[in-house]
Amino acid sequence: MRQTVLGDGADWIKTQAALHFPTATTIRDWPHLARVMPKAIRAACPGRANRAVRRRAHTRIPALLWDGEVAAAATALAGLRPADAEPVTALEAALPYLATQRDWIGDDGAWQEAGEPVGSGMVEREVALVINRRMKRQGMRWRRANADAVVALRVRAINDSWDQLAA
Repeated sequence: MRQTVLGDGADWIKTQAALHFPTATTIRDWPHLARVMPKAIRAACPGRANRAVRRRAHTRIPALLWDGEVAAAATALAGLRPADAEPVTALEAALPYLATQRDWIGDDGAWQEAGEPVGSGMVEREVALVINRRMKRQGMRWRRANADAVVALRVRAINDSWDQLAA
């Protein structure tokens, strides 16, 4: 059976994926990744004089990342460093970010064509509906074991899979 783990880049997700799904395809959530690049590009190329450079970078770098070409995207991003200027914080943060996310960044277009998810919005919405509505009511406090049990029961109830529990 094919397994896919979709994550936003958090270390805890990577740890859990490696522990529980070591052979799964790992996919970096595209919207989270796509939000990092514009900040770095704007910070590296500020002002009207750099508008054309910014536009080209806003087109080229995300396209490279969408195709899984992380090294080329990192090179293009590093090429935006201003000569003889102070380091640009957002740019200098984006480059190591790409390096740490490299194993999870792949060909999003191919994954999408294969029916794989490339965004976690649907999962995040389900967490809000299934878990947060029940678990985060005012004044509630939970122990981990009790919370895990309640979530398991909520999932069974929503999926109407009580019969499978008895089996």
